[in-house]
Amino acid sequence: MAEVRHDQVGVESVAAAAGIAVLGVIFGGFIVGVLNSLLHGDLVGAFAPSGIQYEAVSHLSTVAVIASVLLVFARGTSGDLLLRTTAAIYGVSFLESVLWDLLQSSFEVGFGLFVGPLYPVVTFLGYVVAFHIVFERDDIV
Repeated sequence: MAEVRHDQVGVESVAAAAGIAVLGVIFGGFIVGVLNSLLHGDLVGAFAPSGIQYEAVSHLSTVAVIASVLLVFARGTSGDLLLRTTAAIYGVSFLESVLWDLLQSSFEVGFGLFVGPLYPVVTFLGYVVAFHIVFERDDIV
């Protein structure tokens, strides 16, 4: 689809940037959860260890999407890269769904377990389309 933009950007750099971003999201979400619990008078629930577990598990797909978007920004929208990043996002999102169900002690294998991980994939592909239209089309000035 497009040419490589920055060969020097490595997967390690992208993973580090995505990790930093998601740590901010997890920490921010945890703080908002604590504030919400305190506002509702739930002092015990505000600082429950499970809160950080749920927050961390719920953002595994966020890490995959952020890393994939950064890779697309650095390397362009080549078909091979999109195939690998989309598969990685789906895999991580599937793992997130399984872990979420295990944390809630309600693990059930059903059709939804396989369809739910498609939401982050669709989100990523939306970013890819927007990136391609804005940055990689020759007819846009």
